[in-house]
Amino acid sequence: MLILAFDTATEIATSALVADGEVLGERVSRAVTLLEDVDALLRQGGAHADEIDALAVGIGPGSFTGVRVGLATARGLALALNVPVAGVSTLDALAAGAPGALPVIDARRREIFVADGQPRALAPSDLEFSPGTTCVGNGAVRYRAILEAAGAEMIGLDDDGPEHQILAGAIAAVTQRVRLRIGAPDHAAILQQLSRGRVVVGEPDGETWVKIPIPPDKSAWAATLADHEAAGATGIIVAWDPRLVDLLRNPEPDDRSDLLMSTG
Repeated sequence: MLILAFDTATEIATSALVADGEVLGERVSRAVTLLEDVDALLRQGGAHADEIDALAVGIGPGSFTGVRVGLATARGLALALNVPVAGVSTLDALAAGAPGALPVIDARRREIFVADGQPRALAPSDLEFSPGTTCVGNGAVRYRAILEAAGAEMIGLDDDGPEHQILAGAIAAVTQRVRLRIGAPDHAAILQQLSRGRVVVGEPDGETWVKIPIPPDKSAWAATLADHEAAGATGIIVAWDPRLVDLLRNPEPDDRSDLLMSTG
């Protein structure tokens, strides 16, 4: 059986093509490129759309717009291909990928989604779990400090892997001022797409970048950028840190500085 599965409930859209339990291909991008990803998966797996036997789609919780994109795409494909479609909780999918972990999805408005019989939203500080619990998901990354203070042993991913690069690429696209540097070209193509061309592979030529620790808050961030810009630096380099999501999510209107995120 050939199954096409995708989930667009969070800022990172995922899709996969599976044949009789074997993964033929996987894609990670954004909801707006979902159909392009489906086409790429079919070509990668040497299959055609009319060979798909069933669909699986993430039904959230998560972004309202993202969930609608996924459901609308699934409905359209199911009708066009005359195949069944199954809805899968995004929280359940996270739990299946990390057995024993606690899935946590960012609900915006300073809240998170968790599974408690039925998905529910609550403040990160109100989440109850046993000390040493592993938390996964974009909510775990965003509220890492709060969850760690409450006794979580590990929050999301703790290395500079492709997941962090992808999130940084999404930040670049949203802020339209962030440049992402990666040490190797392995993920350059997808990151170019995610960041709308704002990816640098290797060391930039003819530019001066200063490596610094990540500033503690937005005020310090703006002051640091201004100081280095005045000193003639093109921008600054900081290592990956989950706090970057909040520091860069809503840049100040008059902030025209550039940032280079180093991931390797």
